[in-house]
Amino acid sequence: MLFSENVETLFYLLAFWQTLLGVYLIWQGFEWLAYLRRRLHTDPGFYAPRAAVLCPCKGIEPGLERNLMSLTEFDRQNYEIFFILASGSDPARSIVERIAANSRVKAHVIIAGIPSNSGEKVNNLRVAVEQLPPEFEVLVFSDSDGRPGKSWLHHLVAPLGDVRIGATTTMRWLIPNRSNLPTALLAAWNAPVVTMLSEKGRNFCWGGGTAIRRSIFEQSGVMDEWKNSVSDDYSLTRVLERNNRSIVFLPECLTLSYVETDFRGLLEFTNRQILITRVYAEKVWTPAAVTHLLYCITLLLGVILILFLYCFPRSGVPSGSSV
Repeated sequence: MLFSENVETLFYLLAFWQTLLGVYLIWQGFEWLAYLRRRLHTDPGFYAPRAAVLCPCKGIEPGLERNLMSLTEFDRQNYEIFFILASGSDPARSIVERIAANSRVKAHVIIAGIPSNSGEKVNNLRVAVEQLPPEFEVLVFSDSDGRPGKSWLHHLVAPLGDVRIGATTTMRWLIPNRSNLPTALLAAWNAPVVTMLSEKGRNFCWGGGTAIRRSIFEQSGVMDEWKNSVSDDYSLTRVLERNNRSIVFLPECLTLSYVETDFRGLLEFTNRQILITRVYAEKVWTPAAVTHLLYCITLLLGVILILFLYCFPRSGVPSGSSV
């Protein structure tokens, strides 16, 4: 029948395209691993300026105290930590203040206040940057749900010794804290995002692990871009792109994040990430959306074709009928 022939032709065309895409992604995966191996054997350098580590905090998260403690344990001392809360009544305040009081490096707690025209995290960062003393040469952005290793700060900051680099960045790697399906799906959903960052691609900044020279931050006008923004990292990326500043991805700085969630939390997180990407990074969102749509169409056509062939076999006799 004409209908089945058209469906079959379209299905095979899309399946062939999906196969080519799969081969390309496998090749990209090998390239990514090769870059990772090269980076692991690359000396980060000796550039060690005075750095301010900025960490916005909100609410009690899994492993919060251990996560914040990791920011005080970097294997270099030329930095200070700035924990930022939007409200003095935030449930995380007591933990944050305890970590700051016991930190072996100087740590500060800043109450940023409720934002009026930007996202809460963006406002936290703006207020903290405005209060920084002038001696800090590098700004390092981190998240309270991450647990970086001891060499993380040095490896993230040292490449900035090359003045041609606009910023360095890394990405989260989610570790399920619970053995339930939503948490496993969240970790699986996030994993491919890591390979979107590469050695030669158009990288984007990740708010949980980005370092930038303060001079570049100020010259590029990041604070103005943040005034009406709800995304700290995508806004920073847009500013750097407009100023033709490169963003270097450092896979050796991947940040562990121990997570646990339910289906409601899973949908909330994924929908938020997709929406923010749609608004702030359309060039990333569009090809991803088209690729996913074509995959879904291929899958749907395959199901339709199987059902059609089951009900109307090639002989023309419906399945299950007697001759």
